[in-house]
Amino acid sequence: MSLAKKINLRDGEEILFTFRRYVVTTYPAYLLGLAFIATSMFFSVWLFGQGLWGEVAFGLGLVVGLYIILHTWFFSKNNFLTVTSQRIVDVNRVGWFDEVISACYFREVRDIYVRKKGVFANLFNYGTITIETTNDRNVLQLTHIHDSTKAATALRDEMALALEKSQGKVVEDIYEDFVEIVPELTPDELLHISDVVNERLDELESPGETLEIKERIIV
Repeated sequence: MSLAKKINLRDGEEILFTFRRYVVTTYPAYLLGLAFIATSMFFSVWLFGQGLWGEVAFGLGLVVGLYIILHTWFFSKNNFLTVTSQRIVDVNRVGWFDEVISACYFREVRDIYVRKKGVFANLFNYGTITIETTNDRNVLQLTHIHDSTKAATALRDEMALALEKSQGKVVEDIYEDFVEIVPELTPDELLHISDVVNERLDELESPGETLEIKERIIV
């Protein structure tokens, strides 16, 4: 399944970037899996010489090693945080056949913070990004993110830009709707709007520009 289908991408929505676990933090698990396989291979001759139990031990070592490697790869690949042009989506694979997908729109985000805990986290520069929402029960979190401070800053910047665009779009839509209904307004409503506009013009900082605009309106 593609990422767009997994997170149910809306019309006009685009994927900006995706955060996944820092690959360096997976090395210990991969090395452990390889250690099981290498140990089984190294003692294979001796194990096969021990009869049935030796063959079982050899096979078990290979299976355990392969399982650890596959488990590490699968869960590292399928646990991620995706940022779109409208929202943040957290895909959390908690089991082989158990997946939780949580999402929140930018306007629902209350706080974003980063935590680096431990020697290795500070040495290799990775941490945990936690996103708190206005709904206290909905907390998005992803661990072992490389340069997590920079990632959180990029997320905040993208959110601010998207919210600014959204607010500008709302104002633009309201303005267009207003212009369309002007011919339907009564004289009293038009006079009221004129008074409101004049009050707003009086609040402008440039008196000369304000006078010029008023003269245009009168004409």
